[in-house]
Amino acid sequence: MFRKMPCRQNPFSHNRKASKMDYADEMHDQAKPNQAKPSQANFSNAILEKARNSSYIILRGASGAGRQMLDYLLSEGVAKEKFIFWDKKANSIQNVSGVPVLPPFSGNFPLQDTLILHCIKILPYGAEDYVKHGYKEHMNALTLLCPYYIGSGERMLICQPGPFCAKIRCPRQTGQEFCYVPYRVNTGTSRETVVTDKLDFGINTLCTLKCRHCSHYINHYPPENRVNFPLARIIADIECVCAAHDFIRCVWLMGGEPFLHPDFSHILAHFLTQPNVGMLRIVSNGICRISEENMAVMQNERVLLHISRYAGVLNEKQEALLTRNLRYLAEHGITHKLYHPTWQLAPTLRKRDCSIAELEDIKASCSKHIDCHAVFNGVYSACTPISIIALHGVADYIEDKVLLPGDTEKLSREALRDRIVAHHRRPYYQSCAHCDFGDEFVLPGEQGVDSRYAHIGK
Repeated sequence: MFRKMPCRQNPFSHNRKASKMDYADEMHDQAKPNQAKPSQANFSNAILEKARNSSYIILRGASGAGRQMLDYLLSEGVAKEKFIFWDKKANSIQNVSGVPVLPPFSGNFPLQDTLILHCIKILPYGAEDYVKHGYKEHMNALTLLCPYYIGSGERMLICQPGPFCAKIRCPRQTGQEFCYVPYRVNTGTSRETVVTDKLDFGINTLCTLKCRHCSHYINHYPPENRVNFPLARIIADIECVCAAHDFIRCVWLMGGEPFLHPDFSHILAHFLTQPNVGMLRIVSNGICRISEENMAVMQNERVLLHISRYAGVLNEKQEALLTRNLRYLAEHGITHKLYHPTWQLAPTLRKRDCSIAELEDIKASCSKHIDCHAVFNGVYSACTPISIIALHGVADYIEDKVLLPGDTEKLSREALRDRIVAHHRRPYYQSCAHCDFGDEFVLPGEQGVDSRYAHIGK
């Protein structure tokens, strides 16, 4: 059983020794990559049939994914004269492989007999836009390009990500549900399969920057709590959370700054040994020297490095280090993205006076407990803000989290799974009373300490 932690116990205390979890039962056989879900059988074939029977096929987006979609459908025998591209850059592109490119929602096409395939990785699907214009047949088509769809026409429980997966945002990677997919295990009994699309996995509270509006409030940790979490605890957490899930589509390794952890290469390498983890994404500011050892372990097609570009806030030395890192990443052939993030003003984390009904409404209207499950230093929670609230000692609601076992605790895989499922099904979380993200935006990466958060960590 889990030990109950006293309220407001120091979350950085490492009295709970950790090692590889000793399960009372063995993990059941994982679904193999080539074992398809019967409920998803013939998915690709159904779409291909629809394409062949439509008078027109509009590919939304005339860049990489759209062009790849065109090539794929042509290779499947769909007539070329059916195709039209929609793209905002239609005036400059004009045509792709002889297929005309028009501005979005232009042209006079029969609404009932036109199929729209959304092929833009950075633009949300936006089904309501198609409906508003009267189009009946439309879908997010990026999954059709997955090599594990093509040919078999079946969706996998566990996919094996390749280079293409690192370049697009497919529905498996950005799903908006913590999904429970029913299937039958080897014993013949029925239970729920626990699948999650995104897991934030924190490994430290150290950073090379001092961002004024950091959503992890790194500036406000007291010196003794600015630490790298112990490797033994991290390895135990990896074993626990992976054992409790049938599949984790994408793990986001984060800090702080993850490259400051001296055991970063061992952490990433251990995640890469997990058969039920898809992509590994690393969140970095790029302002930290990346060792050759870390470079080597990132040379894996399942790994994607996200580097935040904080334009206008870095000094000359930091800019030079970022430039150096980008050059080295390219030389080592590591898949990476340099992106310009958008930051909302971080909550103050002060507790609001909320009734249970209000807390239930907050959870029902918030997506964070759906798309950012989290593990930080031995604790699993429905979302990252819950973890951050506890780590800073703002509040420590035992019912808002699941403690992951260490070497002195024994818990079966099924028991841990049940606790995680029950955790997500809670009608509300007490931590929601502290979380008040608004609509105000701030300069990403702006350096300094803001008095708005001065009470945190005290």
